[in-house]
Amino acid sequence: MTKKAAVVEMDPKQTKARDQSEKGGHAELDEVRAALDAAPNVVKELGDLGRAALLMEVDSFAGKNILMREAQKRYLAQLQTEIEGPNPSPLERLLAQEVVICRQHLASAQALCAALHEYSFAQAEFHERRIERAQRRYLAAVKTLAQIRRLQLPAVQVNVAAEGGKQINVAR
Repeated sequence: MTKKAAVVEMDPKQTKARDQSEKGGHAELDEVRAALDAAPNVVKELGDLGRAALLMEVDSFAGKNILMREAQKRYLAQLQTEIEGPNPSPLERLLAQEVVICRQHLASAQALCAALHEYSFAQAEFHERRIERAQRRYLAAVKTLAQIRRLQLPAVQVNVAAEGGKQINVAR
């Protein structure tokens, strides 16, 4: 079973190239490359495996509930925009996406554990370990993003005149 990562609007030539590429033939490679060169949005949508993983996580959790699926997608897109902040660097965008992916994975693991009403000790231990691992990944992603942002801050020197006219230089 193949899952599509995203719905991307393509012109008929791009659609033909996609259909041919799914057959796996090498003769169509030039057409596929030409179609991708003409549509950078397709490359961005289908080539971003982190986004694909996030959408698969949402689809898996929401199941057939389209309201939940769409609400989660919008919420996560909004959350990523907020985490990225204004004028994010490419690295900040990637790390913000990783934070969102890890957060969704953690929330899914917590919700699945909470939804189970009766389970054995082994099952409870499995779910707790899963949540702990997801939380460690999430916190590591948040910490890494914070560290990158801290490294990007320019050094600031504050000059303060002390009593008696002496100047104190404080670097932050």
